[in-house]
Amino acid sequence: MVADLHLHSRVSDGSDRPYEVICRAATLGFSAVSLTDHDSLAGLKEGEAACRELGLKWIPGVELTTQYDGHEVHLLGYGIDESNESFLRRLYELQLARRQRVYRIVEKLNRLGVSITSDQVFQRVTGTSAGRPHIAMALVEEGFCQSYDEAFERYLHYRGPAWVPKPRIDFQEGIRMIHAAGGIAILAHPGLLAKESLVPRLIEEGVDGIECFHSKHTEQQTQRYLALAEEQGLLITGGSDCHGQAQGRPTLGQVRLPWEYFQQLEEALARRRSQHSTA
Repeated sequence: MVADLHLHSRVSDGSDRPYEVICRAATLGFSAVSLTDHDSLAGLKEGEAACRELGLKWIPGVELTTQYDGHEVHLLGYGIDESNESFLRRLYELQLARRQRVYRIVEKLNRLGVSITSDQVFQRVTGTSAGRPHIAMALVEEGFCQSYDEAFERYLHYRGPAWVPKPRIDFQEGIRMIHAAGGIAILAHPGLLAKESLVPRLIEEGVDGIECFHSKHTEQQTQRYLALAEEQGLLITGGSDCHGQAQGRPTLGQVRLPWEYFQQLEEALARRRSQHSTA
């Protein structure tokens, strides 16, 4: 029995509906999953219903984009109380900031001679979190690029001609948000940090665990973060970070989190829920 605890749907920047993501995971032999769309909980009900139908274990999730010491750091939140008003309000603010980012990217594209409109981008947003994949989709479908890869390579990559930074909250605020909503805060894919030397400091800020298994981690990175998590008494998670067809080839199936780590996360969430309900 294995799990994938880092999956994206078209609610944020994936290509498939939550139901389709879960069906694919079931086909590939997973026993448990988590949907972790960016700054949105909108796909969780559909994902949970799909898991019930297909007999998979389910943990609700979310991925937050944060900043620490000038660097972008992603946080995974598991077991969030989906009715927590302050958490939902902050997510709504982040979603509005994402929409403003789209307007700014489109303005840059227009100045580069690419005549697409924000409306053409938003027509392709089926969830609540607009992002670069939706812009890439518009560029392809409106005939400005031949593929998603070309759209990113020509215009949308980091520091590219139409690049605009993501809206980000402070790393410490992200941890507080997740904890206040009864969730578990996990440092996402530390091996992808621009400055991996930050990891010990990030741990000191109060994360509950580390995503040691990731489709873009090398074996050396995986082993290093497993050792660090065990040394620090932190939870261990992992997932493919699959976006379907939206960002290159699908990675679902490449990462299979051993069941013992999924069970440890489940147990930690049960303790957190108990503490949260009596607080």
